[in-house]
Amino acid sequence: MRILLICDGIPPMALGGGGRIVWETSVGLARRGHEVTIITAAEQGQLPFENDGVRIRTIQPRGKRWAHYRGVFSAAPLREIRRILDDVQPDVIHAHNITWQAGYRWISAAHRVSREREREREREREFRLS
Repeated sequence: MRILLICDGIPPMALGGGGRIVWETSVGLARRGHEVTIITAAEQGQLPFENDGVRIRTIQPRGKRWAHYRGVFSAAPLREIRRILDDVQPDVIHAHNITWQAGYRWISAAHRVSREREREREREREFRLS
C-alpha cells in the first residue's frame, strides 16, 4: 500500500512530538512492507530523500512571520504538493500536525487527489464487471 503522511516538520529539523510520531509511524509502516512517503516543510537538502525505507519530500518552508496565513493562501506550495501527490499516488493519506507550515491547502489538495483516485477505482470496477 502507498501511504502518504503530511506533517509540518520531522526530526531532526523539528523536535516536537508530532514530528516524532509521524516519523516513527512511517518507519514502522515501511518495515511492514508499505511504500511510505512524508511531505514536510524543510530547506532543500536538509533532509535525505530516503531514510529507513521512508521517502521524504520537502516543500520550501515559509518564514515564521505569518507562516500559517501564507500556508492557507499561497498557491506556490500548493502546486508543489499537487506534483508530489500525482507522483506518489497514495492509497492512504494521513495529515498530522498541520498548523504552521503545512497549512490546510495541503489537505485540500490531498482530498482532491483521493476523490479522483476513488473515481478511477470505481470506473475500473465497473469495467471489470461489464
